[in-house]
Amino acid sequence: MGRLLAAFALGVALLLAAAPQALAGEIFDDTLASGELVVGTSPDYPPLRFCSPDGAIKGAEIDLAQRIAAAMGVNLRVVDWPFSELLPALEAGEFHMVISALTMTPGRNTRVAFVGPYPISGQNILGHEERVAGVRSFADMNRPDCSIVVALGTTRETAANQILPRAEIIVAQSPDVALHMLRSSEVDALMADQPYVPVAEHRHKSEGLAKGDRPFTFEPLGIAVSPDDSLLINWLQDFLLAFEGSGQLDAPFEG
Repeated sequence: MGRLLAAFALGVALLLAAAPQALAGEIFDDTLASGELVVGTSPDYPPLRFCSPDGAIKGAEIDLAQRIAAAMGVNLRVVDWPFSELLPALEAGEFHMVISALTMTPGRNTRVAFVGPYPISGQNILGHEERVAGVRSFADMNRPDCSIVVALGTTRETAANQILPRAEIIVAQSPDVALHMLRSSEVDALMADQPYVPVAEHRHKSEGLAKGDRPFTFEPLGIAVSPDDSLLINWLQDFLLAFEGSGQLDAPFEG
């Protein structure tokens, strides 16, 4: 019996010693081995992501990515990528993860795994003040004489067509293009996430732009990763849980 217990103990010890290498996922291993976390994002959505005058990509989501990289003990490399092409690029292995205000939807979840939410957001409107005054819900804009612009490949595109079937929905190539169309009076309103809307309102208040009273949809935002690396998914879940428990997670995303 003593020999059996000794052999069992030795086997457990060997298993535990080998566990970090044996259980580590391929993507997590690659991140640690390369010393670099590669994150894909579309830097056109302040304050979550934006390009500073020196060309650097900054914002609340980039700060989150920096925290993740620091916790892993690696450097961060942020890759600028069109929003509508982020998930195909993740599937092709261009990045280790995507952090770009991605709403966790069942459709997207059939392709990638999500960790989150990190926070909860929602769709709101930004429009010319005389057009959005008194708007209490999207139903108030569901009429043929109202034109609303949304960015390509976003949940806004889907939501607008579902809840505003009578309005004229225009799809822009990016949030920057959508905002330009609103500012140049090509459309009546823009649909976008909190906290993008209050920032855009503040920046262009002198142009007569105003936001709706509150978000009208429920949008849980998540970090997108490959579904093939359970260790990376588990690590990110633990990281977000600890980060949220520290009280540091929500404040930068409040709109």
